[in-house]
Amino acid sequence: MPTYNLLSERATAFRQAVETLQNDPTDENLEAALDAWYAARIPWEQSESWLFGPVDFKGHDPALDTWPVNRTDLDAVLDSGNELTEQFVSNLDPSLKGFHTAEYLLFDFSFEELGDREFEYLVSVAKDIQSTAQELLADWTEGDEPFGDVMKGAGTNSIFPSQESALEQIIEGMSIILDEVANGKIAEPYDNQDVEAVESQFSFNSRTDFANDIIGVLNVYLGDQQDLGTSGTGLNDLVAQ
Repeated sequence: MPTYNLLSERATAFRQAVETLQNDPTDENLEAALDAWYAARIPWEQSESWLFGPVDFKGHDPALDTWPVNRTDLDAVLDSGNELTEQFVSNLDPSLKGFHTAEYLLFDFSFEELGDREFEYLVSVAKDIQSTAQELLADWTEGDEPFGDVMKGAGTNSIFPSQESALEQIIEGMSIILDEVANGKIAEPYDNQDVEAVESQFSFNSRTDFANDIIGVLNVYLGDQQDLGTSGTGLNDLVAQ
């Protein structure tokens, strides 16, 4: 899974950049942390064209990408006496961790507002993002029954009793994210004139997110990932037949 592998690598780079920023809070290190967040969003959003399998039934999707951020409860966490460890953060509600909580702390706070508690929380959120990305990759590639093998073995297992059922799952995944971009991510904040419903609102990265959602669908259809220099068999080959 090249996309999940890239997500894992970039989530690790994001965690490292945030730790560097915590230890040395300079403008240069802040820019590096922001760039690392942007970079990690690309493979995640492209992977949303197949939000099935472990990312669904193990809850990786909400853990990584729940929005909007619950800022009231987030402030309560910061004001609490709890030690903001990675384990503590991993057990929080999804609206209090993941990409958008990290985005909120990085993009919406100034250096003057990022105190010890905020940095402690941010680093633990980044560690949880890294751990979740690594687990998601392992779910597809490692263990007794990696989900990648389950997909390849469609027609020989109970999850996908036929190759047609696997194809239906792939096409459904593509359809769902296309609908979500058009009728959820774009239409909901526009129709309701509600800026709070805009995804990636703190970083102004929403349109890039939407574009990567569509690029992910194109990657599945063509079987190629041009940004990674990989190519394979896609649905277009089946359509051509």
